[in-house]
Formats: sequence, C-alpha cells, structure tokens
Amino acid sequence: MNDEKQNSGNGSVKEGNSGKPPPRLTPAWDALRPGDTVFLIAPSTPTDDGTVRYAATLFAEMGLKVAYSPAITNRFYNWGGTAEQRAQQIIDALYDPRVKAIYSLEGGEGASEVVGELKKREAELLKAPNRGIPLIGASDSTFLHHYLGERGIVSPVQGPPSAHLTANRGYMVYENGTLAAVDLSQSTNDEARNKVAQWERSGVLVSRPRSEKEAAVAKANLRALKDLLMDGEPTMPRVELHAVNNAARRATKIEGVLVGGSDQITAIARFTTHGASALLNAAAGKPVLFIEGKSLGEMEDTLTLLRKSGDLLRYQAIVFGKYYANPTQTEPEFPKHQTAEILKRLGINDSLPVFEGFPFGHASRGAEIKPLPLYTHAVIEVTHGTALMSVDRSGAKKDLDSRAAKSVQATPNGAVRKDRGAVSATIDLSQPWAGTVEKLMATDMSGKAVTLHFDMDAKQAGNTTGAINPVHFFMMPLIASRKLKDVSSVTIAADGAFSHDFDKWLADFSHRHLPGVTVKTAVAEPNGNKSEQRDQPVTLKKRSLDALIDRIARLAGAAAGWARR
Repeated sequence: MNDEKQNSGNGSVKEGNSGKPPPRLTPAWDALRPGDTVFLIAPSTPTDDGTVRYAATLFAEMGLKVAYSPAITNRFYNWGGTAEQRAQQIIDALYDPRVKAIYSLEGGEGASEVVGELKKREAELLKAPNRGIPLIGASDSTFLHHYLGERGIVSPVQGPPSAHLTANRGYMVYENGTLAAVDLSQSTNDEARNKVAQWERSGVLVSRPRSEKEAAVAKANLRALKDLLMDGEPTMPRVELHAVNNAARRATKIEGVLVGGSDQITAIARFTTHGASALLNAAAGKPVLFIEGKSLGEMEDTLTLLRKSGDLLRYQAIVFGKYYANPTQTEPEFPKHQTAEILKRLGINDSLPVFEGFPFGHASRGAEIKPLPLYTHAVIEVTHGTALMSVDRSGAKKDLDSRAAKSVQATPNGAVRKDRGAVSATIDLSQPWAGTVEKLMATDMSGKAVTLHFDMDAKQAGNTTGAINPVHFFMMPLIASRKLKDVSSVTIAADGAFSHDFDKWLADFSHRHLPGVTVKTAVAEPNGNKSEQRDQPVTLKKRSLDALIDRIARLAGAAAGWARR
C-alpha cells in the first residue's frame, strides 16, 4: 500500500497506513508546561489594568505566567490603541523568547485594521522565532486567525475570552494596585447599588458576580483551555453534533481542514486577509467551515453572504456553534428546527451538509465554550442522524515560507474599470460576485470616486428589500477591510430608480459605516458606462472633526462585542 494521499471524490482526504499525521496548514505547537509564559494582547476593544490582572490570576491557576506590552491598556477612541500599537503587541509576542502562547483578552471591533498593519510587516512576521505558537481568541480575532494562521505564523485556536473564564461569586474590584473580591450580599439593595455605581464611575469594577451555574461553567471552560494547551494529546475528545439538513443526515464520513470563526467575519475575512483563498490552494480537498454561535439573524446573514458571494461552494460542510435567543443570556437555545427552516429558505437544504451544537456560543457570559484549534484536521462521522466530530491537531513543524499566499481563481463577474480619479464596477447579481470584490480589493481607490453599478432593472431597484439585500452584502467586505474609508465618494447605481425607503436605508447605512464619505444613488445610462446622478442624491456631507470622532466612538462602542462584566 502506498503512502500517497487519496482524494475520495467528495472533498475528504484519506491517508495511507504509514502513520503519517493528517494534513494541516499550521505547525503543531509544543504542549505548554508549568512556568511557561502566555502573552496577553488587546487587538480590538480596549482593556484595563484590572482585567489584565484578573487574567493573570486565571492563568496562574493553570500554573502559567503572563507577559504583556505596556501598551495593552492604551485607548484610541473606542479601540485598544492605534492599529500600529495593537499590531506591535503581536510582534512583541512572536519575538519574546519566553512566550509559548498568545491570548486575546476580548473580542470587539478593529482587528481588521490590525491585519492591515501586520501585512506591512509580513517579512518580519515570517522570521519570528516563536512562529507557530497558539493564538487563542474569539469574535473579532477571526481576522487575525485567518491572516496569521493561513501563513503559518500562529496556530489559531477559537477560544474563550476572559469574561467566560471568570468564576467570581463576588464583585471583582481593582483598586490601588490590588485585585479583590468584594461580597455585597449583606448590604441593602440601595447600599449595594450605590457602591457598584461608584466603582463603575471610577473604572475599578472588573467583573460582576457569577451565579452558581455561571461559575461552574466558567471553571469548566478554564479546565478545557488548560487541557488543550498543556496535555499534549494530538486528538481532542469527540463532540456530538446534530445533523440539521438532509445532506448532513445522508453523509457517512466527512473530513478536511477545519477553518472558520465568528459569523459574518468568517464570510468577509478572506477578502481582507486572503486567508481562505490561499487555504483552498494549499489544502487537499474542500475545508470544513466552523462558525461560532450568536443569533439566528447572524446565522442567516452569514449564510446569505456566503451564498451570494459564491463562497458557499468552497466548503464541504458547515459546523455551527450554539445559538441563543438573546446573546446577553445563555438560555434558551434556539430550537433545532429553526436552523433547518433557514437552510430551506436559502435553498441549501440538500446541497451542503450542515451540523450544529458544537459547544461554543457568543453569549455575554455563562456559555460553555470548548476551545477549538483551527487549520487542523477534522473528521465528522454520521450514524442514524447523530454526528461525532473529532479534531486532530498533530503535525510536524515545517517551513511554510514556500507556500506563498495566492488567490483562488474567482468566479468571473462584472468588470472593474479605472479612469482618472474614478473607479467603477458592474455587479452581475445573477452570478456569484466574489470575483468582483477581489478585483476591487486589489485596486487603489484612495481619493477616487467609486461607482458600483448593480444590474437591477427598474422593478428590482424599486423593490426596497430586493435592492437593499444585494447592496448590503456586497459592500460589507469592502467596509470591513476599510477599503472605502479614503474614497472621495461612492455612487450606488442601477438601471432604474431606487425607492425612497432605499434612500433612507442607504443614508443610515452610510452614516454608520462611511462617516465623512459622500454617498449617493444614481440611475445608469443605457450604455452602462456612466451613471447620471439623481436630482436628490443620498449624500453624507463632510463632518467636523469633533462630530466625526464622536460618531466613530459611538459606532465602535455599539459594536464592542461581548461585555467584560
């Protein structure tokens, strides 16, 4: 029997019997030992001294030390410092000889900007002596996992943020350099309320009390993280999943490289990092996509974005985490039939195996979170509708420098044209549009007037919902990558007039996502080469600096992700 990999024809990869480890794209890390150092970072939402100190006590329970940059508590509007400062934290970790793992304290918003800074220093990252160590994070850290994981710079682990590891039964307060648990159970309601308000005003409250159940779950999450980092076992225990749709129930065995992360970020990160594009060139067969749970609305939006872009065809199966009725609570979970209804509504009930129930939820606290190493080898075995997933994180360390990041050939779509001071693109909505986004991502649009012509006739353009959906999903990767932040204007054009309600939606959308950029609608001329501005365009005027700063701060705060407390 030879040792060559055999493609089974359904995207799975089978190995010969030589005992070689299954394929993976990132190096396997060495198991951490007591006394090893974990480097703490805050790549998105700002953190504070108390949270850093509390995290240090949690890792001390594992027998591990922590290190961090003095810039970890920096604040730049609603981010944890400038993009350059946050990127430097990661580089510091990769060059510190003591460091064996990196831990992202929070999710939030802003990691895509960090990726932009890291790209400028990629040669430095590829030479880092700590290359291949695990980077544990969730939510917004998906951007870092895609970019750094695909290049073999880190071994990404989808893992719990600090709020899901805290099991304190009293209030955790950090004052005068001391972290202490304070019990207010003997105080009157008014006394307790006033004391907590005082702590919040002075910024010393680190964590609110956990219920008995939340504390038990947090302790279990901490044990699971310790087991993953320190036990050295190559294969994680199998996890039971629910086979949601017909394609999943018909499957017998699915295996491939495991990728993914947080909801819509997973769908758009590959445009901003080129992670998934390069992955599909390097991996044998199609990957298995993992998406951490949040809400049903997020699930539907993520699947819609993947389907419309054409990227849904890139994966051989999807595994969802746990979804909740309210992301600020942990119960009740959504009934399984609601996921099946979404799949039917989107027309993917029979085309792609979908599973759910992996213990990873995007609730604010109290949710069971099982850390999951990505860019590893996943196997899903299905028997009578019950699925068991195992993940093998073994693999010899190897030089990945020769595997340069390349883009998968995208499905052809509309053309992108460049002229003096202008960029225009035509989006054929009857075809997957990932190729057009990739072309725009590779185009210098700074200072230019950008026109996006969607091939919608008058009837389609006049249908508010029918017009909003394609425009929203197409623009999200461009917005997340900050590709449009420096353009002079954006014109949304169609072959017919947009409705008044669409104009109102676009004004609000632009106000939230493109502050300071002029945004307008237009009706395209018959030849499709130019667009004629409407008499009453939707325009966002240039704002004063103070108003713009205030808007950015409020936007980032609203999208800050999981509450630490």
